[in-house]
Amino acid sequence: MRVAVLWPQLSGYADAMFAALVAAGHDVLVVHRPSQPDAPFVDDDFDRYERLTWPSGSTPDHTATMTAIERLDPNVVLMSAWHGRTYREVLRVRRGRAVRVLGMDNQWRGRPKQWLGRVTASRYLHPLFDAALVSGYPQAEFARRLGFRADQVLHGFCSADTSAFGRSQHARPHNASGFVFVGRLAPEKGLDVLAQAWDRYRREGGAWTLDLVGTGPMAEAFDGLAGVQFRGFVQPSSLPGLMAEQGCLVLPSRFEPWGVVVHEAASAGLPLICTDRVGARTQFLRPGINGLVVPAGDAPALTRALLHVEHLSAEARTTWSAESRQLGMALTPQRWAANLVDGARRIGSDGGLRI
Repeated sequence: MRVAVLWPQLSGYADAMFAALVAAGHDVLVVHRPSQPDAPFVDDDFDRYERLTWPSGSTPDHTATMTAIERLDPNVVLMSAWHGRTYREVLRVRRGRAVRVLGMDNQWRGRPKQWLGRVTASRYLHPLFDAALVSGYPQAEFARRLGFRADQVLHGFCSADTSAFGRSQHARPHNASGFVFVGRLAPEKGLDVLAQAWDRYRREGGAWTLDLVGTGPMAEAFDGLAGVQFRGFVQPSSLPGLMAEQGCLVLPSRFEPWGVVVHEAASAGLPLICTDRVGARTQFLRPGINGLVVPAGDAPALTRALLHVEHLSAEARTTWSAESRQLGMALTPQRWAANLVDGARRIGSDGGLRI
């Protein structure tokens, strides 16, 4: 199979997914923008498949992209970002020649923009796509509302690099302690709420530390707070080892369509604390079994969750860790690749397209 991927910025998990397609014997071309200042991935590390990178600070090079697509002659096109006329033109010209798949990690939230998308989907969306590949059930509901039939919805979009994080799980000490946040230090991630919760947590006797992994403007919310360490941006190759040092992931987001970091932490065997706005909690977090769910924006509830995890017995922490790992390893890059390939073949066959 020949697969063209129209992507935003590459990352460690995306690299593992596309490499899994190559390992399964498929030809892969990834068109993507270069690394951005807030997530400075080393693009040269992503070398297991053909790539076409946009010029820095611009939109995709239309001529170069169309030429590369025609050279590959893909029979599957996966798109996970809207980037102007070039990506849409690829989808238009591949109609009837490839199965065109929309990658979706957004939840249905009933926002005005989503209702507009639903109203206009028959005109602007469905002429470009034959299927939707969704990350979870909230995303499947959104796809359904956009008019995709059940047989057009594929599952398993966005997998963590479970091999790397699974290895780190075996390196975790039984008494691993400390909370970790991984992501942009941005307002939508609820860092102000975490700072309030952390201040109360320490004043109520909490003894664990908090590692903040990422960059962004909300770092100042933690000024003067004890037990907080800023790690900055961490490259994908180093993140599993950092996870292995931790006792629990905390993701206090006000809005998190999916959150691959939840999958990464689960695969590493970490207990989880997430808000009810984190999409990935529906697949990787079982309240009271391997983690806790708190209302977004509720600092006192988050403090209680932090204290609860710290005070788990050694036996409970071991059980929660094992449950996280089991849930995390249910989806792998290899499973993701198989979901895409098998689904595309079925949909192509139904449409008279041999893949």
